[in-house]
Amino acid sequence: MLKIIDVDWENGFELELEFSDGFKGKADLTEIFQSAAFAHVESFTEFSLEGSHLDWGNAEISANKLRQLAQNNGDYLPAKQRTISANDMEAVIKQAAWDSITLNRPDILQAAIRGYIEEYGVQKVQAKTNLKSRPSIYKALSPRTSPKFDTLVQLAHGAFAVKADTEAQR
Repeated sequence: MLKIIDVDWENGFELELEFSDGFKGKADLTEIFQSAAFAHVESFTEFSLEGSHLDWGNAEISANKLRQLAQNNGDYLPAKQRTISANDMEAVIKQAAWDSITLNRPDILQAAIRGYIEEYGVQKVQAKTNLKSRPSIYKALSPRTSPKFDTLVQLAHGAFAVKADTEAQR
């Protein structure tokens, strides 16, 4: 299943997207957001990244559709550029935390942490935390929940620890 790994707003209705297949490109969503289906969306920049789609509340666009829209404005990243360093991971988590605070949207930080945990595996991350059960981790990462901040901190710490172990093994 194609997933959206990273998304950044450029300007207007343009997004820069990175996908799980290694493709990175820009998609202009102007035409989509001029349609009746998206007319009720109040702010284009207030979306959540759900992995398989972007969600604006009552409207969403799948990773496959976004990948199709970005097809002519991007390229595949070389494998070495797809590997996320611990510094990159730290920068993403810091930016997500800042965006969560300034926009009053804890789901941004939750989604950033969820992306890393999906990449490294819940079992490996759980082993690096004080969290007792995988179901509680899945619940904390669900877009339909509002986990405690300390839970998100533990999960981020666990993901950093797994990443550090991975880098040490290289």
